[in-house]
Amino acid sequence: GEYVNKQGYFESAQDFTRFNLLGKYNLWLSNTNELQFTGTAFESKWLASGQIPERAVESGQISRFGAIDDTEGGNTARYNASVKLQSLLSEDMLLSNQVYYTKYDFELYSNFTFFLEDPVNGDQIRQTENRDIYGYKTELFKDHSDAAIPLRTKIGAAFRYDKVNDIRLSRTLDR
Repeated sequence: GEYVNKQGYFESAQDFTRFNLLGKYNLWLSNTNELQFTGTAFESKWLASGQIPERAVESGQISRFGAIDDTEGGNTARYNASVKLQSLLSEDMLLSNQVYYTKYDFELYSNFTFFLEDPVNGDQIRQTENRDIYGYKTELFKDHSDAAIPLRTKIGAAFRYDKVNDIRLSRTLDR
């Protein structure tokens, strides 16, 4: 696992945090069947000073570590779970079947043009995405050891379904 928390060197604290976790467990059901469980988690959030116009630094309005809009930033998270069964069908043939699930959340606040479009409230935008991903993958591997060089043939099929719960792009003010 990993945990990071940094304030950054900008005048407005970045308050960056990141969390990563990975877990994996393999279980042999027999001499020819292995079951693999994998889970991951990732979360991150931040406040960003964003891009700044060079003219604002040159004029002294802000320093090069300053911000025009210090409410930019965001947060994101992904959680994954996977179960895979690998079966050795013969000395040279392996069948792999995997099911997986991913939960994905994303929220970003940006302000690329500051007050160009809306001189009173500013041009900040909010982007969000929230989805669940379901999938299945099967693969058959065949080794060809009788060839002059070792070869492996792989055939397979996969299915993925993205259930999009919320995608949004909207104007916002001061996050």
